[in-house]
Amino acid sequence: MKTKIQKIIFSALVFALMPSLVLADTAAINPSLCPGNFNDVRGILNWFTCLLIDSIVPLLMAVALVLFIYGVVQYIFNANDSAKREDGRKFMIWGIVALFVISSVWGLVKLLATTFGIGFAIPQLMQ
Repeated sequence: MKTKIQKIIFSALVFALMPSLVLADTAAINPSLCPGNFNDVRGILNWFTCLLIDSIVPLLMAVALVLFIYGVVQYIFNANDSAKREDGRKFMIWGIVALFVISSVWGLVKLLATTFGIGFAIPQLMQ
């Protein structure tokens, strides 16, 4: 059972990362999107923060959404098998929990950013 879940998660990650793997050879870092001066620590941290906000967080949101949808599909298609239906239910619950946690963290970040006057945009899947 655990190996099946690991295979599903691995497949979802491979599917989600496929465009970046295909474009890895031709894609270059666009300095206007993620400015960073790699000569000092501050520039490296700025670049890493930009990468985290613009790439990794939306990817995690997409993976959580895919897991939720997978759970819904498993729940619907295995209506007669209670064990598989329970697995689908677990995927739905963990998908919702992951989406809630990620959204809550960004809500807190936005609250702190507006409280302290820091200019900042919440990451989006499409810009």
